[in-house]
Amino acid sequence: MCAREMDSAFFHPNICNLCKTPAWQMPLKRCTKCRISCYCCVEHQKEDWKQHKELCSTFLDAIKDVEVGQDRSRLRGVIILMCEKALGRKLNPHELVMCYLHRRCGVCDEMAELIDCPECFSYTMCYPCSVNHAHPLHNCSALRLNLDTQLYLWHSRGVPMFKIR
Repeated sequence: MCAREMDSAFFHPNICNLCKTPAWQMPLKRCTKCRISCYCCVEHQKEDWKQHKELCSTFLDAIKDVEVGQDRSRLRGVIILMCEKALGRKLNPHELVMCYLHRRCGVCDEMAELIDCPECFSYTMCYPCSVNHAHPLHNCSALRLNLDTQLYLWHSRGVPMFKIR
């Protein structure tokens, strides 16, 4: 994957899909259809719609057919394969990362009523699990450092240091 593709692949479910403004700097609004992408303003959502709309509908169809509770890596792989089959093409790097990093509860895999960890913004739980379970032992400081590094690299036009597949 070339540097340009890697740069465009940067996605995080709690950062504006267009300008990369993080959720801790301002409230973001999610795509009301797929709930994957989020935006800092209506203008950014409209500007991104041409790129987003094809995957948005396809992703929704794919997640309806997957079994909640199966292994997370397998689940995400199945969603990616289903999207590629439905679209009749390979997903581009940004779409791959979106499908891989979509928000699900870290306890039960549900996708409704999700609450993000206020420390790292990378771990998500559904409301019922957040009430019934103590904060899981995930490494907030490492996740936040990784996210801050990715943002720094993107904003300085460096190349994000992750690769999917």
